[in-house]
Amino acid sequence: MIASSARESLNELDYHTGLSRLQEAVISSHFMEAIARDWNLDLYGPESLLRRSLTIDDTAIDGLLVPTLVGAARRFGHERGMAAVERARLHHPLYGLKSAHAVGEAEVIAEVMFDRQFSRKAAATCSRILVRDRIASQLERERMVRMAIPALPFKIKSPLKSRGDLPDLAEVSFLLSLFEIALAVETAAEQVAPDGGSLAAKFIVVSDGARFASLANVSTATIARYHDALEAWIARLGLGRHILVEDYRELLLARLPQDLFAEKHRIARTARQLYTDVLGPAFDPDAMERSLALSRALEPDPEQANATGRFGSLLRSLVYTIDYRTLEALALPPTAKRHLYRELTARLFEPFEDDGGRSGFIAGREGLRREMLAEVWQATVEYMAEIKSDRDLDQDPVLVCLPGAVRWTIHAKAGQFAIATPSVSGRIVQPWAGAAVFRPAEKGAIRLCSYPVLGLEGAGAVPVFTSSSRDDPEPQPLFYIDREIAVEGIEGFIADLGRRLTRRRLK
Repeated sequence: MIASSARESLNELDYHTGLSRLQEAVISSHFMEAIARDWNLDLYGPESLLRRSLTIDDTAIDGLLVPTLVGAARRFGHERGMAAVERARLHHPLYGLKSAHAVGEAEVIAEVMFDRQFSRKAAATCSRILVRDRIASQLERERMVRMAIPALPFKIKSPLKSRGDLPDLAEVSFLLSLFEIALAVETAAEQVAPDGGSLAAKFIVVSDGARFASLANVSTATIARYHDALEAWIARLGLGRHILVEDYRELLLARLPQDLFAEKHRIARTARQLYTDVLGPAFDPDAMERSLALSRALEPDPEQANATGRFGSLLRSLVYTIDYRTLEALALPPTAKRHLYRELTARLFEPFEDDGGRSGFIAGREGLRREMLAEVWQATVEYMAEIKSDRDLDQDPVLVCLPGAVRWTIHAKAGQFAIATPSVSGRIVQPWAGAAVFRPAEKGAIRLCSYPVLGLEGAGAVPVFTSSSRDDPEPQPLFYIDREIAVEGIEGFIADLGRRLTRRRLK
């Protein structure tokens, strides 16, 4: 049982984290709309893409780039681990301790997780005492601190976000951020271990792409390639001791009790039918703003802090997430399809005047727009049902499968740590929703971030291909370099990176 005061605290957390999720969803969806509607931005054409690019071969990746990235992450992880010890002693009253001298392993490990460089606004979503107690319970069973985060589903196939479906250095940077947290945990614990003994820390990434594959129109083969490439990068970076990737569905099939598994599917099935029945009549492709307003009024499971509606916020985000079957069916060259995608998604809520098919498409742009809207509306229903099947279970299925693990997330939620991600001009773009880019940071430093490819190429960023990918029919850059960073050859850039790369998320 949760005591009434504790329940009130959790309700307060739910309110504030709901507001945070609302703000993130609205900012994210409106951000992509703003980029798509900015006609001063444009993607490079095939010739321009290669003409502006640099090439890096495997020798330079393994001999120069990987050591630079891993070395910077290792130094940063050690630094934050050492800083956590002093911070835990300073914060000892928040752990219910009377003296800084009473601080031990569990407290310094918890303090790593509350580090602003690692988690966003953790004090608003997590209790230091509860986190400390969970860690202490883990350490009683074994000398291992396990953390879990659902993430790295698949590379979103929107041509405005990325140019391919494989992980690039954006995902590499995310993996390194998990490594830094795990290394900081080990470093902090070593400073206060009573017998000088060591412990291990490991992040379990629960890759949840397969559960959303159908609604996003992503093939299982594409997800498998993405997972294989992630595993290859973990090995290439030497992070296998600290990071494990598990498939969400396989994890639940293997470890979730049958009664919870059945209940999860029942919730999803019921929610799917409910949302279809209640919100289906609200859908009108000729008046989408009215449809979204009506969906807010009709939502069977509204988010109280979400003035725009849970359904509407998610739909606006999914506009730039799903790979439309409507466009897939068109026999168009990739460049033409990218331009059409951009034109249609940028004004998906605004009817086109009927062009009688003069655009060259059988149904004209208006017909395509209406079909795409029907796709994204249904995808939103499916997504809501799937998420509700987790949220409405009595227990978090991930923690049921990974008992004792400290729960991390990409969005602020009560009782979970929201992982800190480097931003670009105040915008946080998850690695799988953009392309990797090295950008100028404060005091002459360089930071590795992720950003929609339309924004990068529209601003003149330099694409960098591997020697093996450059000649692909549709090449995918390994990363971009912001045009404000002077580049004289790839080896010169990496040498400069070795001096200027920062792994700090915040100033």
